[in-house]
Parts: sequence; C-alpha cells; structure tokens
Amino acid sequence: MLVQAFDKQLLFITYLPWQKAVKAIFLKRALPIHESGAWVSLDEWLSTIHDNTRYVNSVNFQFPMPQKIVFHKVSIPVNFKVRLSRWNLYVRDMGRCQYCGKHLSRREATRDHVIPVSHGGKSTWKNLVICCRPCNEKKGSSVWVPVKTPTVPSVREIMVKMSAMTVENRQTTKAFQADFNHQV
Repeated sequence: MLVQAFDKQLLFITYLPWQKAVKAIFLKRALPIHESGAWVSLDEWLSTIHDNTRYVNSVNFQFPMPQKIVFHKVSIPVNFKVRLSRWNLYVRDMGRCQYCGKHLSRREATRDHVIPVSHGGKSTWKNLVICCRPCNEKKGSSVWVPVKTPTVPSVREIMVKMSAMTVENRQTTKAFQADFNHQV
C-alpha cells in the first residue's frame, strides 16, 4: 500500500511504501494526517479509533496505517524553477491534448510548438504544449490556438497537478523530482 506524503505547506511530495511512512512517523520525521485533515502526534494516532483503516500487526502491537503523512520539517523552497521537460509539460497540461482535449498516456503524448520552429517559434514554456499524434500531424507547420494558453508553471502548480494525476502516472515521480533546477 502506498501512503501520500506532503510537506509542511501540505504540498504533495510523493507516494511512499507504507513501511517507509511508518518508519518516518516512529522516527518523528513525519506526522500522520487524521481523516479530519488534522496533523496528530504519534500518541494521539495510536489512541484514536480509525474507521476503514488497515493495521500493521506485530507480536505485541497493532498500528493503524495512515493514508497520508506530513513531513513537518520539509518545505519546497519558493526559488525553485520548474525545468522545461516533456514530463513537466505532460503534468502542466494534465495529460490532455491541447487541441482536441483527448486524454493521453505518456507514450501517446507528443510535444508541439504552438508557433512552429519554421515560423521562428522557440522551445519555451509559453510556446510548447502536449498534443496527440493525429493533431500534431494535421497541424504540421500551421498555427493552431490551443485550448488553454500555455504558461510557465510554478512549483506549487506542478505539485498540485501531479497529485491529481492517476496512479499510473505517479509511478514516475522520481523522474519528475529530478526535473527541478535550483536557480537563485
């Protein structure tokens, strides 16, 4: 079972195996998040009755497995900039073709220059979108208007959108986390 991990600003960080989440709680690096949304201490967590919760059992102990934890000392610095990559474009556009709206798997998604390179278009956040292969081929070197105007995403936007992505796409979280460039 995977556990959602958040930073102290409640921005989604990643999914952790339940073993690592429990270890982080016992080492006091993280706190469980109760069903009500409140952070609770380990003692409170153990003394509370949990509905619809799985338990980790040992010989002398039964521990309720949290679905969400918060690393209370971790925060994503605001001066991080999101690196322009195919994965981050896919997350920004929520895996949808920006011309026809079709949901795409990562394999089906192609990146497209809104203003084609042949017309002087650059590879920038504001000129790149994710689209399906049929739309990309039909568009060719013409200029189409995407459904949403492309923007430069913030770290918060990417993190929030990534937390909303399907489990299939979350398995590539490590690739996403490697795509930050720290620029002061």
